[in-house]
Amino acid sequence: RAKHESAIEALNRLAGEILPQGGALAIAPEGTRSWNGELKNFKLGAFYVALRHQVEIVPMVIIGAGAAWPKGKLFPKRHLIKVIILPPVYPREICSPHEFAELVRGLMGLELARHSHFSS
Repeated sequence: RAKHESAIEALNRLAGEILPQGGALAIAPEGTRSWNGELKNFKLGAFYVALRHQVEIVPMVIIGAGAAWPKGKLFPKRHLIKVIILPPVYPREICSPHEFAELVRGLMGLELARHSHFSS
């Protein structure tokens, strides 16, 4: 628990320095890449930060990255990757980091399903 709280506090400090200057943070909510391209459970750090600082999350779905650079391989190979940037999700109506994460994960899952035909 202390490690989790310390990570959240470090993210909040970083956000406190970067966001007021108009900067942005890029955080991979799964914490790692999946072996099969399916969404894994999200870590909540980004969502705690977005709620605390009242900033939006801009979900990005990356399709084909696993085929371009499979887990366990030292180097990537040539492969087409598709990046989809979804509309921002604002924290105003969201009650908890968990609910915020599930909302964003659901939106990303729908987008992945829409592009399931894309070569992976």
